[in-house]
Amino acid sequence: MLSYLIRHVDAVSIFQCFGNLTIHETAEFKEEVTCFIFSDRSNLVLDLSGAKSVDQMGIGQLLMAVNQARKIGSVMKLCGLHKCLQDFANDSQKGFGSPLEFYPDQESAIESFVSRI
Repeated sequence: MLSYLIRHVDAVSIFQCFGNLTIHETAEFKEEVTCFIFSDRSNLVLDLSGAKSVDQMGIGQLLMAVNQARKIGSVMKLCGLHKCLQDFANDSQKGFGSPLEFYPDQESAIESFVSRI
């Protein structure tokens, strides 16, 4: 089961998920993250530091979320994702546009928006 925490720091919105992001939870994740993306904020951070497990379907949903945000003019940055999953996500992203932006934690992801705000 997944749970979520959404908070705002200045002009940045953070979506933090806890639990497993696997084939069994991807439909719920897609619904929640889509609402988050369309929440009328353009600087978004998706924090996966609380995710216990992420499988291939979960990575697919992350890629779809980032691309969905880009299509509406928002910027979504990822943090808290293990390095091997970052590599897998970037390999999967090839051909879909610019590379994904990964940060080790929320603070560094938020800081990366300073020049945009």
